[in-house]
Amino acid sequence: MLKLLAWPLKQSRARELLARIVQHKTTINTTFSAEIWQDLQGIKQDVPHVQEALTDSQRHAMLEWLQHDDPSPIHNMSIGLVEEGTCDWVTETPEWSEWVNLDSQCLWIHGIPGSGKTVLAAHLIEELRQVCDQPRKDHWVSVYYYYHHLRNKDESLSFLSWIVSQLCRTAGKVPNHLRRIYQRGGQPKQVEILSCLEQSLVWFDQVFVTIDALDESRPTTPLLALLRTLATDIRFRKVRLLATSRKYADIQQTMVGIALPLSMAHPSVERDLAVSVRRMIESAPRFGGWPLNFREEVISKLSKESEGMFRLAICRLDVLKHAASVEEAVNVLYHLPHSLEDTYNRILTSIAKEDWPLVRHVLQMLCFHYWLYDHWHQARLPHTLILDTYAARSGRSNCFYTLETLQDICGCLVAFPTPWKGKAF
Repeated sequence: MLKLLAWPLKQSRARELLARIVQHKTTINTTFSAEIWQDLQGIKQDVPHVQEALTDSQRHAMLEWLQHDDPSPIHNMSIGLVEEGTCDWVTETPEWSEWVNLDSQCLWIHGIPGSGKTVLAAHLIEELRQVCDQPRKDHWVSVYYYYHHLRNKDESLSFLSWIVSQLCRTAGKVPNHLRRIYQRGGQPKQVEILSCLEQSLVWFDQVFVTIDALDESRPTTPLLALLRTLATDIRFRKVRLLATSRKYADIQQTMVGIALPLSMAHPSVERDLAVSVRRMIESAPRFGGWPLNFREEVISKLSKESEGMFRLAICRLDVLKHAASVEEAVNVLYHLPHSLEDTYNRILTSIAKEDWPLVRHVLQMLCFHYWLYDHWHQARLPHTLILDTYAARSGRSNCFYTLETLQDICGCLVAFPTPWKGKAF
């Protein structure tokens, strides 16, 4: 009871103290702000010292250790396959405009196998580089990663490590967290590389990340979880994702929730197909004897009836090249195999029996190198190595096979990339 009676006196004293604190509120806030500002300035001053302490060779060694795979050879080959006047349809869509103008975090382009997704991705990567080179976008950057089925593994960490390494190379710096991980030794965890990515984003205003062939990562679940994190976590709000893949159920379920979907079943793809087929016909001497009206008929039929699959159109043209006359070519044109698998079978069965040993040797050599290196871009083979080993294996030291005859015999069964044409395949 006595305590209750004394409260009015204490209440008056408490109000007096609160009034004094309010009077000094501005002074207190100013003091705290000054201390925080001094701490931040100290951090900013320390960061350059840390960066300066690393030599170029040390940074290079650190970034070489970080990156697991180098997808740049795939990009270089793919960009060489882009025909002038094709692939521009994507940049004319409202989906692209919304994404590139930063109104959407992620754009997902999906299409069937053989529809040219990788070549399209290469073209869009170059488009994004031009976007980042525009005035007042000095701190915008575009990076990329390509998946490939021959690796046959989960590449979430490889993808993330490559992106961080490219950002570091662009900025000429490395995050302090990455330096600590490197000094510790051992392989980094994904959560640690995510922290390095977060620190790297401080150097840029916008980062466009292109990822081709999500469906080639095995399994896809870890990669899809990573993409969801990049698209929804506020730490990575500067990241704009562009992804391509087949329209598999698990990928669709994830991407529809975080991205603008854009299908490659687009009217302009047929136009691009027609351009590509026309260029192949015009550049191959074998088709030079075809009448002009038959050329146009082939271009129209292949572009309309290949279901948007560039690979199928190329292989069908390969079937046509074996026709000995225009009359035979007309007959073949209207009796082409329906699927890509059937087309491969037709090409294999059309190879002359005397060339079977050579084709078998070429395919065996390529398969061996794919397995040996476990990296698709390292499986390029000099054609001289193919021919020399075939000559030694067959006991035919006076073979007259050349790169041109290899291309003619193997056709679309073997890729002869443009950047290395005449040297390797």
